[in-house]
Amino acid sequence: MLEQLQQQVIKALPNQLGIEDAATTQQLSCSTLKRLLQQHHTNFAALADEVRRDKAHLLLLQGNVSNRQLAQQLGYSDEHNFRRAFKRWTGMLPSRVKALTL
Repeated sequence: MLEQLQQQVIKALPNQLGIEDAATTQQLSCSTLKRLLQQHHTNFAALADEVRRDKAHLLLLQGNVSNRQLAQQLGYSDEHNFRRAFKRWTGMLPSRVKALTL
């Protein structure tokens, strides 16, 4: 189930998939989906963040992509919000990861 939810989030990018839409696609109620995620020691927001983090890493490794482009592809309103989220996820700024991959 977690993999299916992750795939849903990926397919929805750059739009943000809501838990209601994810539950409907899984033919579950929101409360049931929340309960199932809790049994896996996660929640929908954390799962969506993991997907965006992994996609950001992949895009950074693939080549020269700007923070603005990353923000757009991951559904952030601007690059500042993306950089802040990336630092929260990894403890580093995207520019540091780019420098390490060169």
